[in-house]
Amino acid sequence: MAYPFYLVNAFTSRFEGGNPAAVVFLDGRIPDSDLANLAKNLNQPATAFLIPSQEGDADPSSKTFEIRWFIPSREIPLCGHASLAASGVIFSGQTPAGQNITQLHLKNPNGNTITAHKRGNRVHLSLPASTVHPISDQDRPKVEEVVKKALGKQDVRFKFIGEGDGDFKNFLFVEIEEDHLGDLNGDLSAFFQLGYNMHVITSASPSDGIVFQSRVFGKAETIFEDPVCGSAHSLLTPYWSGKCGEIGSLLEAKQVSSRGGDLQVCWKKAEGRVTLGGEYRVFAKGDILL
Repeated sequence: MAYPFYLVNAFTSRFEGGNPAAVVFLDGRIPDSDLANLAKNLNQPATAFLIPSQEGDADPSSKTFEIRWFIPSREIPLCGHASLAASGVIFSGQTPAGQNITQLHLKNPNGNTITAHKRGNRVHLSLPASTVHPISDQDRPKVEEVVKKALGKQDVRFKFIGEGDGDFKNFLFVEIEEDHLGDLNGDLSAFFQLGYNMHVITSASPSDGIVFQSRVFGKAETIFEDPVCGSAHSLLTPYWSGKCGEIGSLLEAKQVSSRGGDLQVCWKKAEGRVTLGGEYRVFAKGDILL
């Protein structure tokens, strides 16, 4: 069988920017072992597998897909940047899904449903929101020392240390006072000392028009930097929207990894959702022969 695939940079229009993802279109379910092996062979930060839903869409401009997300080592419960990449490819009209599609419903077996809309040259996703809660005073000194070592800076000024809730319980969330967040580099393996899968470091942005900046570090076999993490903004968006008194307003954000990415975010508090908007760049396509 031949399955079309695309390589896409999410949250950027640049060839060398954003967060890469593979997007694979299947015509039906295949064994999980095949999905895992395909993701491993594609070797992208994340791979999204999509299957057309059996549910009918009354609106021809709207489509529903089943979606699953894999990193090279395992399946993951949610991936914002791979979802944006998949949506962008579909909205571009290059895929078997057809032309003139402007709305998507991406349904995952674990119950997460992402809605995507096309607005100009951007894709806007709706993701579940998470509030952050302070960690205990007992845990704070250890976390501070680990973050200092990981960032390679001893005089870090901490403003908040917390963690997510629900599906985001394994996210550490740290706000520091730092204009040059993107320039800090230390020993990322220090994060292994903590019990979190994702480590979100954020600060107010020094750039005009941008409300906040962030970096995100994940844990697998090694500690790696996530170039632009959509799901981290499920926490970042409510936090900064509340902090700035801008609930329901569109905010500009930037992830300041070496690749970098730009996002438009909004907290829909009453709905328990956040919206993330970003551009995308398709840089390769072909067929997987399985």
